[in-house]
Amino acid sequence: MDYLTHLFDLGLSWSTIATHKSTISMTMAPVDGVNIGEHPLVKRLMRGVFKERPSRRANPVPWDPLKVFEIFHQWPAELPLSSLMRKGAFLLSLTTAKRASELVALLCDTAHFRLEGENLRFIPSRLTKTDRPGHLSPPFYVKPWKGDLCLCPVETVKLILKERDRLRLSHSALFFRWTFPHQPMDAATFGRCIDYCLGKAGIQAAPGSTRSVAASAALAAGASLGDVLRLGNWSNASTYFRFYHNL
Repeated sequence: MDYLTHLFDLGLSWSTIATHKSTISMTMAPVDGVNIGEHPLVKRLMRGVFKERPSRRANPVPWDPLKVFEIFHQWPAELPLSSLMRKGAFLLSLTTAKRASELVALLCDTAHFRLEGENLRFIPSRLTKTDRPGHLSPPFYVKPWKGDLCLCPVETVKLILKERDRLRLSHSALFFRWTFPHQPMDAATFGRCIDYCLGKAGIQAAPGSTRSVAASAALAAGASLGDVLRLGNWSNASTYFRFYHNL
């Protein structure tokens, strides 16, 4: 408790102090048969810390996707592989509201991907952040944007698949590095693809902000809250409104 109080006096936030408390609770022996984090005195101290220095609500900064779309319209019809990957990363991020870690895990083998009419159907190939016993992320669909093929995520994915065939890749990752030997893309590289597109449009925002922008725009356009929560795989509305809603 003296240590936690010391952290408070240093000006650290409640969430940071709570992380220290959890670490102490996991590594030190219980006191009077009670885990340190659950001890009544420690819980009382943490309630006081929260009242004096509550967590700040997340405040995502909205930005206009149309600015990025204008950049895509300026690009040539036949894109180099680097631009194609960046464009695909941005469009699927905005269309699906998925995390970078989820999108780089997309596979285009028969077990995880197929074309269903005009739509793309993906099955997650690995556990996501919100997966838990009794709840696994369901398959999701990507629909075409017929009003403008330049901005159509389905057409962009089809172009990526053609590049995969041309390069005769041995792996089945949808997103891969554009330099030889074209290994599967990791989340950090995927984020830099988004950052590149935002930067070209003069937008200063984190790559992960596509998730909140996509969900908020869908809700503003008339989508039901239930559909938006399913889109982003949010378990409850309070999480979405607290951390992601920006309109």
